[in-house]
Amino acid sequence: MQPNMSLGNSFMVSTCTSSRQNESALRSVVFKALDHKVVFSTTSKLSTIINNELISPVMITRLVVPTPEFETTIKNGLKAGIYTEEPIEFTDLRQAFSAIDQETTWELTIKAGLETISRPLLNQSGLSLREFLRHSFATAAGCASIAEFLDLPKHQFIVAGLFHNIGIPVLANSFPDSYKTFQNVLPGSSTFLEDLERNEFGFTHEDAGAVFLMAATSPDNSWKSASNHHSPDETNDLITASVRVCSNVAHQVGCTLGFANACNKLHPSLIPGIGLTDHALSKIALAMATASNQASKIA
Repeated sequence: MQPNMSLGNSFMVSTCTSSRQNESALRSVVFKALDHKVVFSTTSKLSTIINNELISPVMITRLVVPTPEFETTIKNGLKAGIYTEEPIEFTDLRQAFSAIDQETTWELTIKAGLETISRPLLNQSGLSLREFLRHSFATAAGCASIAEFLDLPKHQFIVAGLFHNIGIPVLANSFPDSYKTFQNVLPGSSTFLEDLERNEFGFTHEDAGAVFLMAATSPDNSWKSASNHHSPDETNDLITASVRVCSNVAHQVGCTLGFANACNKLHPSLIPGIGLTDHALSKIALAMATASNQASKIA
């Protein structure tokens, strides 16, 4: 199946249009997030793992173990069955990874990395880590399913889906009280989170996510899709379109990050542009539901 989109060569990045003062404030927010020892260490390890799709489980173990919080997140997730169909019992990560194929090891490590980064950043905001990850995991699963349907490598789709909302914990770390207020304003409303953010800060979680992912040397498709994943416009970028569609579907089926507000509109060209059939959409929805249910086990 060939989509009517590219993988990003002609994509024009949507940049933050705020003043220099707001741009400086945005950079400060990102630097503050990276000031967390765990966030910086985990992000550094993730950069190596994300940008090396064929990295061996042995090397992943060597990277992860020196950051105890990262290692603990993976262990807890494996034992709870968050990343695999069934819980896995083991004595150490080397033994656990030996029972899992390389591709699954890579993917679950990226998921655990997102959890490890997000946990301290969301800590004071009142936002639910579980709800944040349910949305992220579901979106990533949908993006991976699209890649499989199109017979394309799915690694970049997974990363873009997982990290498209990373700007929310980045901003919540600097403005926890604002996000507590947002949670009271948004439920049942037609207001979008990014509208409140723009009015309050001068920039949005899309902007913060893009800057954070660029600082983390994430793949271009990752930060580009994060920068405008709520846009109602057309796009000829396949990964960006996939993130928009799957994020929208996740929101519609209840993965609303706890805000329970209306979801953004999709441009009518996106689904036919990707080339999705009704059967493909059904498989995507099933994959997203499974991922959401697995993330529900997160403590």
